[in-house]
Order: sequence, then C-alpha cells, then structure tokens
Amino acid sequence: MQHYGNRLLLNPWGIRLRKIVDVSGYVLKSQYAHGGILTPIIFFGECFTMSSISIQVIAHVLTDYYHCMHCERIFSHAGIGQLVHQEELDEYPEYVKEESRRLADWVFDLVRRYGSRIKIRVVDPQSIEGFFKALRYRVREYPTFIVDGRDRYTGWDQAALDAILEDRLAAAG
Repeated sequence: MQHYGNRLLLNPWGIRLRKIVDVSGYVLKSQYAHGGILTPIIFFGECFTMSSISIQVIAHVLTDYYHCMHCERIFSHAGIGQLVHQEELDEYPEYVKEESRRLADWVFDLVRRYGSRIKIRVVDPQSIEGFFKALRYRVREYPTFIVDGRDRYTGWDQAALDAILEDRLAAAG
C-alpha cells in the first residue's frame, strides 16, 4: 500500500510501484512487472469504505517499457532515462493520447464529485488481468465501466454513467 497525496494506491500483488507515468499532463502511478514491462493498474479515489462503489474501467492506457532496476538507475544518473521513456510515450498516435487524456479527465472528475463513495480502478485490456476481465464481462469496445461487478456501461456519455452511479449509491444507502 502506498499513499499518493490524499489518494490511496493499492498494489494487490505486493509488486513495488516503480514509476510515475505522465499521461498527457497527468501523473499516474503504474505497476512495475517483471520483464521490464509496466502494466498499468491505476487506483483513484479515497480509502475504500464498506459503502463505497467499485468501478472498474477497462480501457487502453499508455504503457512504457523499462529495463532492469540497475540499468534504469544508470540511465537516470546519465540523464538519458527520462528522455528515452518520453520518446516512447510520444510515439503513440495523437488520437490515442487524446483518448487517454479524455479518460483521465473523466476519472478525475468522478473522483472530485463522488470522493470516498467510489473506488475506481483502470485496467488495460492488453494486460493479462484486463484480457480476462474483457472476456468475463464481454467487453468489445472501450472504455467500459463495470460498476460493482454488475452494471456495465460502454461509451463516452457521462450522464449515462452518472445515472448508473446514482442508482447504485441510492441502493447502497
């Protein structure tokens, strides 16, 4: 468990949170996986309480590749590490970066409006976990929001997702 500002970032596998990834001006935490691949598993929101609503967002996110810890440290001290990683992020097409920016804005807005009543987790469908979640929930388009493991919404209509969240919050009490 690691704190970032007033938001709690959970790491269920005990793998050290390694790198802060800057996605179009937003700072997000990503999970470091073996083999030098960052698998984004991002949590937003306050501490999870019993009356909180769980929202899983299955959406493509920008991913950055890393070397072993020792090489990364050497690259960092040589002043080339950040440059290489920024180059990788810059290689994404503009529409992918814009979609990531739009999703980040939406998620941060949800956290701002609902606070500790929600727990949001963004999972990349290209990760192993995301692949199985996409199969389980029959996700074919992105972004898809899974609310409390029951309700599913796909698309960019914020009012539709807000209606689902308000219904779920009213049912939770």
